[in-house]
Amino acid sequence: MKKRLFKRLGSLAVAGMMFVCYPLAASAEQYDISQGNISVLASFENGQTKYKVNGNDVDGTEIEITGYNGRNAYYVEITSGNGASALIRFKDLHIDNSTVTNGFAVITGGDGKVEIELDGDNTLKAGENRAGLQKGNVELLVIKDADGTAGKLAATGGFDGAGIGGGKNQSVNNIVIEGGAITATGGIYGAGIGGGDGGSGTVTISGGTVVATSESGGAGIGGGNGGSGTVTINKGAVEATGELGGAGIGGGAGGSGTVTINKGAVEATGGLGGAGIGGGYRGSGMVTINKGTVEATGGFDGAGIGGGADGAGTVIITGGTTTATSGGQGGAGIGGGSDGVGTVTITGGTTTATGVEQGAGIGGGDGGTGKVTISGGNVTAIGGACGAGIGGGSGSNGSTITISGSSNVYVAGGSIRYFNAYGDGIGPGAAIGEGGKWDANLD
Repeated sequence: MKKRLFKRLGSLAVAGMMFVCYPLAASAEQYDISQGNISVLASFENGQTKYKVNGNDVDGTEIEITGYNGRNAYYVEITSGNGASALIRFKDLHIDNSTVTNGFAVITGGDGKVEIELDGDNTLKAGENRAGLQKGNVELLVIKDADGTAGKLAATGGFDGAGIGGGKNQSVNNIVIEGGAITATGGIYGAGIGGGDGGSGTVTISGGTVVATSESGGAGIGGGNGGSGTVTINKGAVEATGELGGAGIGGGAGGSGTVTINKGAVEATGGLGGAGIGGGYRGSGMVTINKGTVEATGGFDGAGIGGGADGAGTVIITGGTTTATSGGQGGAGIGGGSDGVGTVTITGGTTTATGVEQGAGIGGGDGGTGKVTISGGNVTAIGGACGAGIGGGSGSNGSTITISGSSNVYVAGGSIRYFNAYGDGIGPGAAIGEGGKWDANLD
């Protein structure tokens, strides 16, 4: 950390609100949220970013914000102008406006870029309709720990808001996480990281440790309720959980998911009807895995990786280690959700896929066909009780399967007789081919 000399400037009355700033050395200035709202304006002048804080010119090259506010609804507003790159350091910053309707904790705006550097423990809680850290700027919002100080951020959205990203009915893009320990919790209908209720989200993770959860309807990372998600993971450790229709990573309830994993350790769990990675309830999923370690479990009727319930899944795996399990009833391990077609191409890596009950291990969900091509890698596919190991789900017809090259494939179709509340069931799924027809009344 740079050496800082604290000097009290006094208070400023602006629009009826109290502002107190604490200038540091020429390279940085520190401001305390407990003293009032903090408004940062960054502009691009003469080839560099210049700052105004609460209307006053600042000589530093970055702004540091600290302090605690849990009573006065004070918040931070960061506006970055066209061409500017605002560098804002959160140092043990705690803002709790969770009981304030429409209460921001931190909001960004403007046409430029905003970078958040994390020092110490930081918590942001917003009120109804707002995200914990709400993105409003056009260019990148980057969250990082470039100094390697083990910086942390816990961001919680209010009802309809994302943990990090959009407020109610707000779609967001250009969210980038490069470092730090990030915990993001969406409010009801908001994504953990991504869109608010009704909003889509575009998110890139290139480092750090990320835990993202939606309370209901949103993806852990991606779209809010009704919104689609576009997510790229290049590096880092990621754990994501969707709820009630949301994918772990991808679309919110009713939204599609486009997900690319290039590296990293990823664990994802879908909510009811959502894929672990891919589409939300009734949403399609397009997923590419090039490298990394991936574990995905779908919600009820959702694929582990691919489509949500009633959604098709298109999955390409070229490398890495992937383990995928459907969440029950009708989804494939990898491919379509219940009633969804699964189009899967595997050219490398180690893949284990398990369908549960009526879904294929790799291919279609219950009633859905599988279009599967395997030309490399090590593949284990186990169908559900009525699903094929590779191919179609229960009752499917018209699946196409091609296995060639140097691939090493182990396949087991469903063939289980058991008793449930609806009577005896027999599931004669093929190892490779079509699923069996479910009949709950066979003797």
